[in-house]
Amino acid sequence: MFMPMIIACFAKSYFCFLAMDDLGPYASPQKCMHRIQEMEYQTHKNYKDIRIIDTKCIVVGHAT
Repeated sequence: MFMPMIIACFAKSYFCFLAMDDLGPYASPQKCMHRIQEMEYQTHKNYKDIRIIDTKCIVVGHAT
């Protein structure tokens, strides 16, 4: 399972935060990356002076 996360910073204040998805985890890396794109869009929509620093799909849970 994969959980999306983004690190974003406000351009003027250097305040950064980690945003993790509360809808996942997702079964495939592709679905996780799609969710990251949605999260990036929403972040830019809500905060105009934001920069996305990094994104990642982290593996969660146990492999069976």
